[in-house]
Amino acid sequence: MDTVALKEIITHHKKIRALFDSEFEIETISKKFNIIYKITGSEISIHAKVGFRGWSKSEWDILNLLHERKYLVPKPIHYISLSNVNIVNWKFGDLEQENGIIFYQPLNGKSLMDELNKEKISEACKLLNDYHSNIDYQDHLISHYQEVEVERGLKYAKDIFSDTKYEKVAKMMKKYLEFKIIPKFIHGDARLEHFIILENAIGMIDFEGACNGDPFKDFGVLKADLELNGIKLIPILENVLGRELSDEEKSRMEFFELRKHLRAIKFDKDKKSKEMVDSMI
Repeated sequence: MDTVALKEIITHHKKIRALFDSEFEIETISKKFNIIYKITGSEISIHAKVGFRGWSKSEWDILNLLHERKYLVPKPIHYISLSNVNIVNWKFGDLEQENGIIFYQPLNGKSLMDELNKEKISEACKLLNDYHSNIDYQDHLISHYQEVEVERGLKYAKDIFSDTKYEKVAKMMKKYLEFKIIPKFIHGDARLEHFIILENAIGMIDFEGACNGDPFKDFGVLKADLELNGIKLIPILENVLGRELSDEEKSRMEFFELRKHLRAIKFDKDKKSKEMVDSMI
């Protein structure tokens, strides 16, 4: 979808068109996996996220849930479905998928990447723990959750490594199947750039990966990013939780840390992630 097509949709949609009292301009601000547009009128500026990965409706529902609960997230305005048929894919736990356009007001602040200090990292951990502890979300239950997470990791590893190194990685990753996981609501992709720092608070964006899953997925993804910046997460997290992590919790976190690096190697050819994986195996 290009700006011309989006303008046509907005022009003929009464609710969205009513937001703008006169002419409006559309600017493309991101085209990595989905396309994000900035739509600017004389009195208001909003964003439109055009999804192509199947999680638009899910993200829309979650944004509404969190916004109603007063969490700092992009304010949902309207949703338009682009899919007539829901997609089901084993890689995502056989969950129903739907592409669409999410219209929203963005969170205006700095990324956690721009303010990496113990205080802000602690706030990020507190927010994740709040999600895990207090959001009751019964959708997106994956009956074979651990198998799906492991299979995705093994697919990344198979595409990257020779047989010998693959076997080492596979042995590490398959240990995750031994753990007993109590699913909680998780963000699913707690990278540094998905935390937004406002004046006296912290929020999050990009809830495509949110589901019921392992809370240590969020902490593992965050740990992977912090380790690349020379920051140890575990002491900060233990201070936030008020207890030491168990060996199993550390292993679960390490599994998702490893998988995050594998994904970065596969899709971004990330050399630092390659070095981290080499040190882990």
